[in-house]
Amino acid sequence: MSVSINPVLARELKERMRGLWAFVALMVFLGLLTLTVWLVYQANQLGDEFSFDLERQTRVGRDLYEWMLGIMVLLVCFLVPGLTAGAIAGERERQTLLPLQITLLRPRQILWGKVMASLAYLTLMAVAAMPIFAVAYHLGGVSLLDTVKGLACVLVVGMLLATMIVGISAYAKRVQTATLLAYGFTAVLLLGSFVLYGTVGVIDDNRGIDATNPPAILLTPNPLVFLADATAGENVAVGSSPMRPLRELLVRSYAENGGWFGGDGIAEGFAGDFDGDIVAPGGFQDGIVVDQFGNQIGRFDQESSPTRGGFPGWAISLASCTLLAAIMFALGCRRLRTPADTER
Repeated sequence: MSVSINPVLARELKERMRGLWAFVALMVFLGLLTLTVWLVYQANQLGDEFSFDLERQTRVGRDLYEWMLGIMVLLVCFLVPGLTAGAIAGERERQTLLPLQITLLRPRQILWGKVMASLAYLTLMAVAAMPIFAVAYHLGGVSLLDTVKGLACVLVVGMLLATMIVGISAYAKRVQTATLLAYGFTAVLLLGSFVLYGTVGVIDDNRGIDATNPPAILLTPNPLVFLADATAGENVAVGSSPMRPLRELLVRSYAENGGWFGGDGIAEGFAGDFDGDIVAPGGFQDGIVVDQFGNQIGRFDQESSPTRGGFPGWAISLASCTLLAAIMFALGCRRLRTPADTER
């Protein structure tokens, strides 16, 4: 029984893997991950080389794991626009789009073949990075399931971003234009939610005497927030990884709003230690969180660490990014139905 493969995917894989750039990018990718492991390990090296601290070693292993995931997702967000921006714009510029359009392939099959070609290359990178993740696994603090889940999250981010960029590429007539739009869109996707959250916070701070608590839902449509929340354990304030501030911001915002969309202030039963910061409009008295009128609205335990609650933030983030990718993919399919000869 023969297995059929998308012709666009087959051609993209052959062209990409026969060139030198794919292997150079893979070497740079692995080199940066290896450098990250060395730097993080050296920064957490014990002063006495003969001493052994199991708790510290497992914390180093967890930090290595999260640092590598953070670097991987940033590299994916840098590489995917370059890999995918010319998917359709390049065909249009080389005047090879019209032969594709007159084949039996539907627009969605053409676009999906381009997306899967990028995903195949990202999968190669993830598989090549697994021996580096073995260092964190060997130190402890990370299970095999954590490693698989983290790599799966990175691949999901790459696939959704590639789907969005392919939709952008369908509307560009030049590769340079598509590349600029792709990187600009990626920057907005990574930073836009934080800018919007801060802007709403400033507006909320200036509108009255109530506490400044912009809705936590504004933080979720972000690949970085998705990765940070999806790979977090029960204790989100442990370690020195770049994902810790994102998790604490997410937990803090959720607590201040009593939920993702706002509510009654501090979530009931919420407990956390944010380096001495009080996440209540009226402060706390003997471990009891009070509002500005002295009414009890929760508890604050300085011995514990911030905990997550409610509907998972990573699920909201994944749903919002998936919806955006589906809309942009559908728009790209609609654009691709226009004959290429009428665009010139």
